Amino acid sequence: MCFRLIHSCFAVISTLGLMLWLLITSETTHAGNQVIAPSERHTTHRTHSSPNHNQPGVDQSKIVLCAACHGVYGNATDPRYPKLAGQVASFIVLQLQHFKSGKRHNPVMQALSKTLSKQDIHQLGSYFASQQVQPKLTSNRLNGDGRKLYREGDAKHNIPACTACHGSSGHGNPGAKYPRLSGQFAQYTEKTLRYWHNGGHEYDAPAYDEIMPMIGKRLNMHDITALSRYIEAMPTQNGTDRRETNLSTPIWKAATKNGPLAH
Repeated sequence: MCFRLIHSCFAVISTLGLMLWLLITSETTHAGNQVIAPSERHTTHRTHSSPNHNQPGVDQSKIVLCAACHGVYGNATDPRYPKLAGQVASFIVLQLQHFKSGKRHNPVMQALSKTLSKQDIHQLGSYFASQQVQPKLTSNRLNGDGRKLYREGDAKHNIPACTACHGSSGHGNPGAKYPRLSGQFAQYTEKTLRYWHNGGHEYDAPAYDEIMPMIGKRLNMHDITALSRYIEAMPTQNGTDRRETNLSTPIWKAATKNGPLAH
């Protein structure tokens, strides 16, 4: 217990140290507590890693809190941490609220979220949602097993299609606060699905306790790997890849006979 506590404290201290370094070295233009986003100070051609040019000024010091793990523009370089670029804003807000309230458990995120105001949380959600996710091109783009499972599900094992909640293009559902998946690191997605498969419950949000942990238990290791690689290679731009549209089975027929969430 003592070792875990020391380890957690060390992780928080290390992260805060890196954040301080980023804050000192970042090119920010302060105006009171608000700063102008880098995109508003430069007119260079936008790349995938550039911020949204229409993004209003945000408190750069709050972005720095996230940058150590998730990248300044939400494109993490370490696959242990999720990409936030292009993520559903309402989903980001919900997760930060859960970390702050203690419903979701992570020593670093709980500590950092407690420093955020309600306005900060909503601004961060909007900021990262407005960024362009960097795709990772892999040889698994048209992975047959992952594609079929994502788009059609597996009625035999009572697994609904991922499209039902996350959309055919993997861009999520803002109204329901379901996250964007397309372009997410395969390693991160696989780690999360394995966690649910093994019965893990990271936090006490009823909707997720009823949906993903239950579905995760029905996925085997091959399913999890194939699905994670497929999600990583999904097109990250708006719209659907034409090669993704020829389904052997209509999505609605892939629904399980007892309902997608039947036990």
